[in-house]
Amino acid sequence: KANREMTQTAAICQALLEGKILSIMTAFKMFGCTNLPREVSRGIEQKFHVHISRVRRDFVSQYGKTNGFYYEYRLNRSMEQNKDGIAKMKEYVKEQLGNQPPRTEKEKTAKENDLRIKKK
Repeated sequence: KANREMTQTAAICQALLEGKILSIMTAFKMFGCTNLPREVSRGIEQKFHVHISRVRRDFVSQYGKTNGFYYEYRLNRSMEQNKDGIAKMKEYVKEQLGNQPPRTEKEKTAKENDLRIKKK
């Protein structure tokens, strides 16, 4: 079994780069992160100088008595100010993954293409 260890910050970066929309619940399930707002602010926005969109979602509990809200977080890939930060995030994730063997054909193809680009 391939070793897929990386930091929590790298895992969040990878998910955002893949276009996933994160919330407190998804972050806990995917990464074991119990405070996504702090990680997004300190670990992503400040570290890589990118802007992460926050969308407020209101909800009513299943019992109808409690109202609340949470935020969904998404990386704005189209913002010009995020271009350099996105490149830094990609490098950070690559460093964290290291030279691990690819798990799927898609990963194998991506790694081969990446190696071809570096050779030029």
